[in-house]
Amino acid sequence: MDFDKLNPYCVTLYFTAAIFFTMIFMHPAFIAVNVISSSLACLCICKDSFLKSLKYKTAMFALITFVNPFFTSDGETVLFRIFVHPYTAQALLYGAVLGGIFFCSVNWFSCFGNIIGTDKFMYMTFSKLPTLCTVLSTVIGLIPFFEKKLAEISDIQTPLFKGRKKLYSILNSFNTAVSFSFEHAVLLSFSMKNRGYGSVKPTRYRTYRFSVYDFCLVLFSVTSSLAVILFGFSSGTRVEILPSVKLIPFGARETAGLISYTALLLIPFIYHISEEIRWNYLMSKI
Repeated sequence: MDFDKLNPYCVTLYFTAAIFFTMIFMHPAFIAVNVISSSLACLCICKDSFLKSLKYKTAMFALITFVNPFFTSDGETVLFRIFVHPYTAQALLYGAVLGGIFFCSVNWFSCFGNIIGTDKFMYMTFSKLPTLCTVLSTVIGLIPFFEKKLAEISDIQTPLFKGRKKLYSILNSFNTAVSFSFEHAVLLSFSMKNRGYGSVKPTRYRTYRFSVYDFCLVLFSVTSSLAVILFGFSSGTRVEILPSVKLIPFGARETAGLISYTALLLIPFIYHISEEIRWNYLMSKI
């Protein structure tokens, strides 16, 4: 069973914990573990999109790292000065930490978005918030429709406007696409109303039963999260970068917190590897 076949509630619980701890911990050891774990999770869940966007994520990481000292002048070690503004090593390190958090957050959100699509989102929220769910799903569906229609209109109007009228062509194409999208939304709403949408209790297209795999995912996620909270939130995991770098050596409690943190973030990778081993074993028996 693939990771995206699990119960959406269980998957949402896991990724909520992973993203939450990604935003909390700023210690370099935790960020290094997160970068490796989130990259492995992306390779298992959304390999193609991860490899395509890796260069852009790396570029954003470098941009955040090297631009941060221009906005933060704190730091004891001055590398050089740009006019009168000091470019410090501590601010550079702080930018690297922020860039690492950004890199990991994008990875986890990419995995979550790849697994929890529109159908699963509606499955989780439709019974509680039917109106809001319908509006959000409609808006999400209109975005690719708008992009496709804008490309079609631009291809038609571009040859008609050349030279100085190119900007006018772009604005006119955008205006036409927006008008067409509004008209499509109105027709869609009338169509849903005439078909009796919302007059009876809705039925779900697909149901997700709570299986043994879901129980194991919830158990490991909750256990690891509690261990991270118990051992990871200590004075040893706190780091001070500005104006000077102050790192406290890890003790037994901090090491246990890092191990729990690693176990939590490696759940998608471990699950994928175990399923591959199980599949190869079953294939060998044929």
